[in-house]
Amino acid sequence: MITIAYDPSLHVLCARVNGSQSNAENEKFLAAIDELDRDGRAQKRPIAFMLDLAHNVEPPDAHWRRRFAEQRKRLGSPAVFISIVTTSRVLRGVLTAMNWISPEAPHVKSLHHATCDESAAWIEQVHGAPVAAVRKLLARLPVSATTKAG
Repeated sequence: MITIAYDPSLHVLCARVNGSQSNAENEKFLAAIDELDRDGRAQKRPIAFMLDLAHNVEPPDAHWRRRFAEQRKRLGSPAVFISIVTTSRVLRGVLTAMNWISPEAPHVKSLHHATCDESAAWIEQVHGAPVAAVRKLLARLPVSATTKAG
């Protein structure tokens, strides 16, 4: 299941993924990132999104890994900051493989974090969105195993 919270005034999107994801949920997530990017392009503002992956998340199959990598190539906001929250070595490995297959563009920076608090602090540092505002977005999402752990 994927849940999403977006604040267009901040140009920040937060998403939580628990368990398996349906094709419809993945499409909705891609559409939310596209909206974030359109807003960033239109207003010439950097964008940021946090993806919080619970321990029970199933890695995306090859089709979805390719779709997500292709989308990342198309992101055109002035700067794009992507924070992946997970402590799973398997999921970190999948994300690393995606970076090998489709390296980040110079205006895109992604980083893994072990907790949402670390991620929110990084987003504040690189993007400027206050930690408190990112936490408000996170509060709109169901709590995940990652959030409970730290």
